[in-house]
Amino acid sequence: MLKSLASFFVIVVLLVGCKSKSEECIAPAIDKNLVGTWKG
Repeated sequence: MLKSLASFFVIVVLLVGCKSKSEECIAPAIDKNLVGTWKG
């Protein structure tokens, strides 16, 4: 009983976690990613 319940829970978590998203991933500007002052 416990083994089948755990298997069901794992399957549900995987299905919810693999839900496809229609939004594209767009990275923010470089100014927002870098923290502090950088010199080349």
